[in-house]
Amino acid sequence: MYRRWSRWLIILFALLALLFLLLARKHGEPPASIQLKQIGFTNAPNSNTRFALVSITNVDSVPIRWRGPAVEVQGNQNALAPIMNPGLPWFTAKPLDAGESITIAVGEPIEGDRWRLRVLFTRYPLKERLRDFCAKHSLRFPLGNPPVAQSTTSDWLSRTNHDR
Repeated sequence: MYRRWSRWLIILFALLALLFLLLARKHGEPPASIQLKQIGFTNAPNSNTRFALVSITNVDSVPIRWRGPAVEVQGNQNALAPIMNPGLPWFTAKPLDAGESITIAVGEPIEGDRWRLRVLFTRYPLKERLRDFCAKHSLRFPLGNPPVAQSTTSDWLSRTNHDR
């Protein structure tokens, strides 16, 4: 009988040690990943501004949260505010779940010949959802700093040469 208990005790100890090793391993967070793909152009009613339609797909395993878009013009070091139109698709406040995609319309900047869209975002795992809940309800959240925003850019797009 003692032998049976000792065998189960050794098996239990081995399983606990294995569990501890698996949980204690430092897993670096995988980089958040979204893909930007230009899918066409459109224009707004009563406007000469051409808008690029950009599909944004979340290829990460967790939802992502928008932190802001910007437009980069080749030759200009400053990020510019994107031109948007309320009648065309744009970002929503809701996080983009894993595997989902949205389409937005970004107006061509007036300056420069080539431009691209830069999107800032953060991963939105359970820890960050708890942080938001605590912030909305004035509760303390003791689990570290907020995530660092990451960014990705679309391919360079060429501006059309037509009168504005």
